[in-house]
Amino acid sequence: MFEVEYRVKRKDGKVRWMSARIVPDTIEHQYVAVAFDSTKMKQMMHDLRISEEEKKIALEQGNIVILRYDVKNKVLYYTNDGKKTTEPKKMMENIPQSAIEQHLIKEETQKEYLGFFSSMLEGKPKGEAVFLRRNSTSQKYIWIKGKFTMIYNEKSEPTTAIISYQDYSEAYERELAYERWKQDFERRKKDSIAYYEYDLTHDVFEKLEGALNDELPKNARNSFTYIAHYAAEHFVSPKDRKKYLKVFSREYLLDQYQKGRHHFTLQHRRIDSQGNEFWAYGEIQLVWDPYASLVRASVLLHDIDNEKKDKIRMKRLSETDALTGLYNRSTLFHRIESTLQHSGKHVLHVLVLIDLDNFKLLNDTYGHQYGDDVLINVAKSMRSACRSEDYCGRIGGDEFVIFLRNLSCDYDILPRIEAIRLAILNCMDDREIVASFGVACYPNDSHNVDELYRHSDEAMYRAKRSQKHKIQFYKKI
Repeated sequence: MFEVEYRVKRKDGKVRWMSARIVPDTIEHQYVAVAFDSTKMKQMMHDLRISEEEKKIALEQGNIVILRYDVKNKVLYYTNDGKKTTEPKKMMENIPQSAIEQHLIKEETQKEYLGFFSSMLEGKPKGEAVFLRRNSTSQKYIWIKGKFTMIYNEKSEPTTAIISYQDYSEAYERELAYERWKQDFERRKKDSIAYYEYDLTHDVFEKLEGALNDELPKNARNSFTYIAHYAAEHFVSPKDRKKYLKVFSREYLLDQYQKGRHHFTLQHRRIDSQGNEFWAYGEIQLVWDPYASLVRASVLLHDIDNEKKDKIRMKRLSETDALTGLYNRSTLFHRIESTLQHSGKHVLHVLVLIDLDNFKLLNDTYGHQYGDDVLINVAKSMRSACRSEDYCGRIGGDEFVIFLRNLSCDYDILPRIEAIRLAILNCMDDREIVASFGVACYPNDSHNVDELYRHSDEAMYRAKRSQKHKIQFYKKI
């Protein structure tokens, strides 16, 4: 027994499919043939193949719209709502041209849209494209990702394309952002001293480029966490290691990424191969890689030593007295005021106003160069007699201010000021330089810098008039 399928042409010109089953009759030594019209069965099988393809796509992709495209007639049919298959319903004719004419596709993506349907008309088995299509509800253009699978007839002719449409706006914007980020970092890493790249999600090191490539041992390239600690220990100045490890922490970065922060910077001091310190600018960019579905971290390191030192130098010049290098009046009073604002009632600070006695006479007698030398030496002596946390400033002419911070008790005040007085007294080898001291205390005498200065000024003038006590404390009259 065997079966054959063939087509016949009826008198009305229509073509029908026929199936014939032929069975041999061994007794009569002949064949018995039965023929029947199989056109409807053929159509049913073809429709079943299309329906199965639609169901397959619907299961593989969520939140999609499935369409059928009649290749021969260029008609697009709506078939389902992304959840269940329904009977096809004619949607649009003369596709893709009519969609262009109705301005359903934004102009800048029309080429992609036309190419998408051209692939179907050419009979290609699969294809996809991304384009901007107008949303029927909001009338705004949204990114659509379209995919198609072609269904062929028995003659291998393309008949129906099964198309899936998916709102791709969010994913496409992520892809565009990722590509822009890659291009930007590719451009900027040319001016960096090092470029690192990590899979932060899985804590995996991926790439290192730049001058530090030879300085980082191969066995230290296991993960972001390992490299961060190795770099902190070997390449980062001890002065900045703590803040470096705080920023270059995988847990911290992932937590901040979840909170919406994706960009981090850190100026810190690094150590070169000769052991010299230099300023570097570290930049971390976190980005979602839509192709690998992970958070990627890229790190750029820039040498900003000259720029940073120039800024430090300029800042120092703006804050200090040009002759002595002590704080100028503006900076000194700003720092004192800030300290007072953050001090409690049980903290003891002391403002000491110092005025050199008979400085004008010395200056006129021995010349301005001698006078400048006196001021410079006095400044050095004051600074050497103070602690690192104390503030020293020159506020004009031969007037200086010392702000002693966080003293332990009242008994600690006079010995410290006496040490400063003696340092000034002995700062010039050939002549004694004497000074008058006015002292006001926080919080007993005042809570703000202006009053403390005024009170110490009053005390200083009483010291000058007394000719006996060169250190005078403010007393309320």
